[in-house]
Amino acid sequence: MDRHNNYDARNQAGLEVVPPSHSLYSQQLPEVRPESWNAAKEVVLPKYPEAPQHLSHASKAPVELSIAPADSPAAPKKRWNRRRLIIIGGVVAVVVIVAAVLGGVLGSKNASKAEDSASDAVKEGSNPTTTPGASPQFARQGSPLSVTAKRKIDGGVDMLLFYQDTKGEIGYARCDTTKTPQGASCWRTNGTFASHSTDRTQLAATSLVWETRMQPQTQLFYTGGEIRLLGTNMNDQSDPRIVEDSINNMGYTTDRESSLTAYWPWLICQSPNGGLVHVRNNPPANLDPSANWGSFDIGVTALAGTKLAMVPVSTNYTKIADKGGYAVFYQGTDSRLLVFITHLNELNSSYVQSWSTTLPSITMPKRAAIAAFSVARPADTQQRVDTYVLYLDSASNINMLYTDSSSGTVST
Repeated sequence: MDRHNNYDARNQAGLEVVPPSHSLYSQQLPEVRPESWNAAKEVVLPKYPEAPQHLSHASKAPVELSIAPADSPAAPKKRWNRRRLIIIGGVVAVVVIVAAVLGGVLGSKNASKAEDSASDAVKEGSNPTTTPGASPQFARQGSPLSVTAKRKIDGGVDMLLFYQDTKGEIGYARCDTTKTPQGASCWRTNGTFASHSTDRTQLAATSLVWETRMQPQTQLFYTGGEIRLLGTNMNDQSDPRIVEDSINNMGYTTDRESSLTAYWPWLICQSPNGGLVHVRNNPPANLDPSANWGSFDIGVTALAGTKLAMVPVSTNYTKIADKGGYAVFYQGTDSRLLVFITHLNELNSSYVQSWSTTLPSITMPKRAAIAAFSVARPADTQQRVDTYVLYLDSASNINMLYTDSSSGTVST
């Protein structure tokens, strides 16, 4: 049997999960380059290519992909349910964070508009000093938010929340549930790092977890000056711990109002003419991380400035990294909530689809916040997922759309 299908650690439960055998870390990822370290800053500032590559809706630079074989035949796809109350049992912690992302972005929307006339780069002075044990605060009004998490070998969860502080620097707060003092909050403000963020920066965080020889790594993608698509790596087992990502060498640019969403090895952004483009890390056949990247127009025209949310549609990483491995939620040009799975019409009958891409008709305010996550479907041998989507309506209520095998109806 193929080694990809043999390895249980690649069956992820929605969030990027550290496999139980992930106790030894010995190899740095290709993107981590200590020799490039600048002792004065935590991050080496990107050296941009002379000619940036615009991610155009009309340009289709192919990404080399192959179809992962399915282990079992397709089963009936689930329908979607709708609800305003958010009570989901074991995933409440994730929902709370996602809801914070929704509320934080929306609650500061008006203030963000007021700041649009401000100067682009806000990078004067040194990095602010952080106080150990302080709770995450001092995010600027209008700050984007992005969160990622991974399960640890000791059973805890390690979560990182990224935001922009009042000086425009990209900051992050961390919650490690195994290091939380009794009766205290797990969240700690860890500080900021040098970047090329602007007052229009968007953020997308994801985690890279791959085999016992790889070190768990957090990837933060963001839009910087001149609307460049940039990235930063955070790896606790490396020295230095925070460095620039190899995507900085690609010279990608996005639309000025583009949102970002990511789930390794995928990233979605919007091109200037409204088309959605995915950018993919191009690993070799063994799926190790690579310094190579490729972009591909996915054939979707969305509302200008739409918010984006990406989820995996399998618990198997080999399948997530392949055609049909992710779904992206977005607003169509008519402001309705839509979802798209790439290459779906090209996949053969062995492809296992977790749920239908036909959603209830939901019209939202333009550029309303959207967030989503997937969890492993209990006792499912086909490695499918259940997916939860949170979105804001015109009254600023957080609504939930979800797949649930216990009900085939739509409820509100």
